[in-house]
Amino acid sequence: MGKNEDIRQKTGSWKMEDIVRERRLRWLGHVLRMDNSRTAHQATQWELRRYKRKPGRPRKNWVEVIKRDLRQMDLTSEEAEELVNDKAEWRRRVAQFGHLDAGRTKVSGDRMGRHGCDSHMPNLEAQRQLVQASRSHNRKPVWGPPC
Repeated sequence: MGKNEDIRQKTGSWKMEDIVRERRLRWLGHVLRMDNSRTAHQATQWELRRYKRKPGRPRKNWVEVIKRDLRQMDLTSEEAEELVNDKAEWRRRVAQFGHLDAGRTKVSGDRMGRHGCDSHMPNLEAQRQLVQASRSHNRKPVWGPPC
């Protein structure tokens, strides 16, 4: 196990990519529950016409990244649009996907904390120990991912 994995395991922190993926999918649920007249909801279906892209690999866009995330969850776009209407079930599925992908198995149906990131809160005692260890070796403190 590498150094980053050791630190994440000791502090109970997630990989940043897992946190971003979970929040992206939660945002998708919010956008898809919006009224169809809202610009954010309409933007999920926009396609550029008569657009000539520059040579090389196309840039990733939000819709393509979301489609990849949904494929990893074994959902189609249509299934996701139906599932987001049940907010509790959508949040449970997104949380389960994030937790399982991060090597965790606990899925909480509880409401998130004030900042929506209770599940990402690191083990503070382990962080204090890491800070003490880094100070004793004249290094900068090591912190987990911010919430």
